[in-house]
Amino acid sequence: MSPTQLFRIAALSLSFSTVAAHGSDGVIEINQAAALAGGVTPGDTPGFPVTITSPGSYRLTSNLDSPIGTGAIQIAAINVTLDLAGFQVASTNACTGSPPTGCNVSFGVAGISSNQISVQVLRGVVIGMGGDCIGLLGASSRVEDVRALACGGSGVHAGPSGSVTRSFVGETLVTAFEWKVVAPRGTRRGRMVRSESFAIADLVGS
Repeated sequence: MSPTQLFRIAALSLSFSTVAAHGSDGVIEINQAAALAGGVTPGDTPGFPVTITSPGSYRLTSNLDSPIGTGAIQIAAINVTLDLAGFQVASTNACTGSPPTGCNVSFGVAGISSNQISVQVLRGVVIGMGGDCIGLLGASSRVEDVRALACGGSGVHAGPSGSVTRSFVGETLVTAFEWKVVAPRGTRRGRMVRSESFAIADLVGS
């Protein structure tokens, strides 16, 4: 085998090592290197946002740092579970005041977004996005054990029949709780604690 062929094989192996991998449990793993390389799912281009086009389970294995204008993860498939696994999905937005009276970017792109049904986001932090921290507009979405902080829109925006449980929203530009966690006709079911600058949610939409 020629040196040129060996070099090409080595380069190909290195490129595969940077993209998303399957964990031992079959969950697709996403990290900063995979986001920048692209190819997490078919149609996912290099850089942000990471685009998830296939149903299934996904898990972060590192923090993600995304540009303010793109969002971090776009979920374009039904029946997706995204486990943040305790990691942080962050951008560079900064808000002033407590409660906030302004942000560098307001009502921009959501950090984690989807308009598909049956999408779940679990166990982590989303911070500093230009729009909603998390915007799951499809029906039957679920947000659980998440902290949504310092975003230029709502903390969590859940669609019809969505649920938001054991989650904390703080210092987002839109400070009224019903806009931080929007679950149509859902605020009658569940529990919430709120102040002017934060909210703790256990809500189920209907």
